[in-house]
Amino acid sequence: MVILQQSAKKNYRFFFIVEPIHIPGAIQHHGALIALSLPSMKIEYLSDNTPAIIGLPHIQPDHLFELKSFKKLLSDYQRDRLFKHVDALRGKK
Repeated sequence: MVILQQSAKKNYRFFFIVEPIHIPGAIQHHGALIALSLPSMKIEYLSDNTPAIIGLPHIQPDHLFELKSFKKLLSDYQRDRLFKHVDALRGKK
């Protein structure tokens, strides 16, 4: 599994190889990792399989860093659910 990170310096992308899937805490093939900054929802980290998992297999993973907000990839229903979960994690109702 590869994790991509957007750098603040000159918009470089760094590639990190993560431990094999059999090690606890690793990302499994049927899941993806996406880390967003709040409140902008800009993608900060993602796993290389993220486009396929979210239904966009034709997009290169590093192109997702160019989005101003992850919200642009979501339907209204998905966006509402995501914000509901984020609010719950932040202790808001």
